[in-house]
Amino acid sequence: FAEEMNKTRHLLATLTRRIADAGYDVLLFDFFGTGDSEGDFADSSVATWRSDIDAVIQRLNPRVRLHMVGFRAGALMAVDAASRHDVHSLTLVQPPLSGREQLDEMLRLRLAAALIDGSNREGVAALRGRLMTGETLEVAGYGLSQDLAKGLDSLELSGLDCGTLAAVNCMEIVSEPTAGTRDGLQRAIAGWKSGGIQVNLDNTVCSEFWATREIAPCPELVDGIVRGLVN
Repeated sequence: FAEEMNKTRHLLATLTRRIADAGYDVLLFDFFGTGDSEGDFADSSVATWRSDIDAVIQRLNPRVRLHMVGFRAGALMAVDAASRHDVHSLTLVQPPLSGREQLDEMLRLRLAAALIDGSNREGVAALRGRLMTGETLEVAGYGLSQDLAKGLDSLELSGLDCGTLAAVNCMEIVSEPTAGTRDGLQRAIAGWKSGGIQVNLDNTVCSEFWATREIAPCPELVDGIVRGLVN
């Protein structure tokens, strides 16, 4: 999502190669308005991104099992897609508990920039108010629209429809091995398990690669994702 995607792309490229080496057919794509896809981020919406996922899945062989891997906001989109498609497993890497949480994190980036340059100091609520009036806000070089903000607010990690899902592999990035699991994630996992889904939680010690100033490798995370898919 936005600048997080740029910090994550190197991991996705490595992961794609590793999964392919394990014998899987892999498709890595960019949503509308992101990466190498057409369009501007300011014109993006969750509805458009849903259509992107649907179009990609329609191109796949329906006779083979579908596994989806999503990083951060991509994890929320994968959860959303699992309610519309026959998905065998989801791998969710450091998923926000909701799209609202993801949006607020992005708005706080704008607030931090305002503190540095001494410009107008608004709160998250005020920025949200401007978005809801139809204003497009620039955050870290990306245009954030009302449509995208409303769509993100509709996404919930706990809203996973069990459907055909057999397993969810949850990958948490932690600073130390003994770190606990987020309360909201624990509640989501409990709900998934009650729906008959096998849930595997893997705490990986590495930097928060999506937010670091420099590109941060995390080979342990790649190993864990591949291990979860193969096993």
